[in-house]
Amino acid sequence: MPRDYSIAARLALAADRVARETASGGPIGLESRRPRAAPIGSDPAPASVTLRGSRSVRAILALLPLLALGAAMWALRRRGWSWRFAAPGGAVVWGASLVGLTEALSLLGALRPLPVALGWSAAAFAMVAVGRRAAAPAVETSSSVARPLRAAGRELLLLVLVGCVLAVTLLVALAATPNNFDSMLYHLPRVRHWQQQASVAHFATHNLKQIYFPPFAEFVVLHLRLLVGSDALANLVQWLAFVGAVAGSSAIAAELGAARQGRLVAAFVAATIPMAILQATSTQTDEVAAFWAVAVVLLGLRLRRRGGGASLVLAGGAAGLLLLTKATGAAVALPFLLWCTLARLRRARRRGVASAPLVAAAAGAALFAAALVAGHASRNARVFGEPLGPPEFERYLGAGPLAATTMSNALRNSASLLAGPWHAWNRSVAGATSALHAALALERRGPITTFADEPFRVPDRWRHESSAGAPLHLLLFAVAAGLAWTAPARRWRAVRRAYFLCLLSGFVLFAALFRWQTANARLLLPALVLMAPWVGTALAGGRTRRLALAAALVLAVAATPPLLANEIRPLFGGESVFTSPPSRQLFAGRPREGPHLRGLLARLRAAGCDRVGLITNQASYEYPVWALLEGISPGGPHIRHVRVRDVSAPAGAGEPPFAPCAVLRLWGGVKPAELLAPPAPDPTRRQPALAGAPR
Repeated sequence: MPRDYSIAARLALAADRVARETASGGPIGLESRRPRAAPIGSDPAPASVTLRGSRSVRAILALLPLLALGAAMWALRRRGWSWRFAAPGGAVVWGASLVGLTEALSLLGALRPLPVALGWSAAAFAMVAVGRRAAAPAVETSSSVARPLRAAGRELLLLVLVGCVLAVTLLVALAATPNNFDSMLYHLPRVRHWQQQASVAHFATHNLKQIYFPPFAEFVVLHLRLLVGSDALANLVQWLAFVGAVAGSSAIAAELGAARQGRLVAAFVAATIPMAILQATSTQTDEVAAFWAVAVVLLGLRLRRRGGGASLVLAGGAAGLLLLTKATGAAVALPFLLWCTLARLRRARRRGVASAPLVAAAAGAALFAAALVAGHASRNARVFGEPLGPPEFERYLGAGPLAATTMSNALRNSASLLAGPWHAWNRSVAGATSALHAALALERRGPITTFADEPFRVPDRWRHESSAGAPLHLLLFAVAAGLAWTAPARRWRAVRRAYFLCLLSGFVLFAALFRWQTANARLLLPALVLMAPWVGTALAGGRTRRLALAAALVLAVAATPPLLANEIRPLFGGESVFTSPPSRQLFAGRPREGPHLRGLLARLRAAGCDRVGLITNQASYEYPVWALLEGISPGGPHIRHVRVRDVSAPAGAGEPPFAPCAVLRLWGGVKPAELLAPPAPDPTRRQPALAGAPR
């Protein structure tokens, strides 16, 4: 029978899949005939700390963090903040609450569904209580909120297009099985290990990225998984950050003096960045970093214009959450925070106002940021001796002569962002970049400027979330810069000049701090998002309005392929997220590895082997092992890295004894996975036989 590819059928399939995952607690298509598992642990968790219930109960639990987020925003609104600033400010309060709740429950070994649900309930009630006790002063003016949106035809078109992008990405995020490459290696496996041990403490692992990389985005995934019972909502973390970044771009444009059309153009430019669209449906973390960068800038702009220590403290909190998500994003946002703080200090001195309160607020912001990263940094320090992690982290940091390194990295980063769908274009960009290196006597490839000595190239994978460029957005930025610099001085306001210089400073600082790698195309997503408000402000005024609309239409056409034909999460064809089985979607990044590993795991399921030891490397697809063994037994599977000999080995010394019934070696795509002979069985536990396992 031919498959129905209509939109209505896709919506029905997506809704049915999410509903069944939410009710069952595991990915559809990976069910076991055995009883559905309780939250993963070495043994089934006591009834006092588990949550079992119907689909409606799980749905209500999933709403608890969102209710707390809304309550935090409302509390700031009650204190006189406009929605433009209450939204990012409330998000910072919410993010800090999530980090605090995670760290506190982790110390108690109580990262279980019931304590997490109670914690979010208490947080929501506390934020509502704070809001109700506020004196409700006059709300600060905000043109984008105070005036009703009476959109003209052009503006309505932009609104509809932005809405279409958000709706389609939401549909894909809900329907797709998590299959981001890095998520298969460490983003999602670390979440499963944390859930298994009911703590975010470091553990023994063959892939050190699972423990030392910044963990905030995975903290959010962990909470959703504990509340919902599956990874059905894992992709929504990035999607919600995408929505926040698009809305925040419009708010920043308003602070830069943009009229209504300028704000809409800013939102549209942010919504059509190919990398943003591709990542909005995944469990990668760059979109979350982009949102926190937007929050830093918005709260900094409120500090610059209105003052108030609360703005600076919350901006510091946003910077801390950015560091806890992706340290590379902090390099992009730092110039904006410094500019806004110094501008406010200069204004206070000019008016004869004491600067001591502002200095105290700056100290509070620094302490707030430090407190947010302290837990993760202390765990790194205990295991690796350094708060940043093992010595391998230094491979990401720039070295060598500062000027030459910065110039080389800036040129190659620009080339990565210029990657497009045309092979001839990409070769030309790579050739021009190499020629500039030769003319300037720069080293195009070397251990001091390049991560892992990666050869320089401009990849052709323009529909992939790890390498997609934004050539049209950079061209639009260049056109906007030219128009702005040639515009009359009265239109080229000081705040816009400063914002432009901060954009450039963040890009240069990124190039100075971090070595070039192909992945920098996605690591620079915060810079691309922060570019959107300036483009909207520069283009949507006076005689350039028609140019802005024409550019928006071109961007809309260019955004269609990444929106509909994501390389690993397409809407159409045989690999569609609505028709392809989840067990197949898991291996979209490595399709050749899927059949063999699925066969090995099927043997483990048939034998009832629910205690599996892993031997992996930095490139091993670990998450499919967790997903395909989901629900193999009550309280299972229990999976642990064994025969670990790296620096993380002592972290597993305090764990309970572990006697796996099988050991699985994952070679990271180098050769097929192997099922090894298990160690001596635990005499107190009956071990299921594994027919055909190598001896």
